[in-house]
Amino acid sequence: MNFNENCRVLIVDEEPTNLRVLVDSLKGSYECLTATDGKTALELARKASPDLILLDIMMPGMDGYEVCRQLKEDKQTESIPIILATAMNQMEDEKKGLDLGAADYVVKPFRIPILMRRVRIKFSSKSSRMRLSLLWMITRSFYTYSAMIW
Repeated sequence: MNFNENCRVLIVDEEPTNLRVLVDSLKGSYECLTATDGKTALELARKASPDLILLDIMMPGMDGYEVCRQLKEDKQTESIPIILATAMNQMEDEKKGLDLGAADYVVKPFRIPILMRRVRIKFSSKSSRMRLSLLWMITRSFYTYSAMIW
């Protein structure tokens, strides 16, 4: 069973060039969804249940910090890993994003091979959690069945 198959990434950035670069880099391995503002990102995250969100911070209207905060406060989206992708390179900016619940923080301009590796690591972690969950369910079922026949 391939747990990385059909993984869905929501990419949120108001700049078409950034969206194009990220989609072109990820589309061979993952299904890509895009949003250009915070409101649309929240709607897509709730409707499409992406497996990972790449989120810009500096956007008009609702910034990425607020999007991250709302996603992490919502039971439906709180477990989706978020990688903040931004030109903001100060330690305080990174700390704020991680304190809000982001799983990672990358600074633009992107080094695509490094970004791709970080995305793969997030999916590898998800795959491991799914395998452990499946193993737990099988083990629990086995013990439940064993208890019934004894």
